[in-house]
Amino acid sequence: MISSFSIVVPVRVFTLFLTETGLLFVSYLAAIYADPDIGDAGVFLQFDGGILRIGILILFVVSGLYFSSLYGQFRIRRGLTLFQSLCLIFGAAFLGETLLDYFSPGLLVPPRASFFLACHPR
Repeated sequence: MISSFSIVVPVRVFTLFLTETGLLFVSYLAAIYADPDIGDAGVFLQFDGGILRIGILILFVVSGLYFSSLYGQFRIRRGLTLFQSLCLIFGAAFLGETLLDYFSPGLLVPPRASFFLACHPR
């Protein structure tokens, strides 16, 4: 069940949210630097809107984690259930990014960087 934002957020949930956002951001930055199709990753991040592109994708992923109530459950008993939830969340995030590509084609994260992270999740 999705709780409203008007309730005070526990410190553990907020800490989990911040660390997951940071880990996702660092993971996508590493994938951008490892992508051989991007000539200079620094130029891509500064001048081609790479930070904004990564931020939008992270927003999709974190909102998927929130709406599937993974922030409300600190202990998931079966690993398969967690794996299925993460596959659903990343799939929905990639679909959201694809829908965003129809409206603004310049906001798409390079495909090889997205695929690298999808094949090697945390």
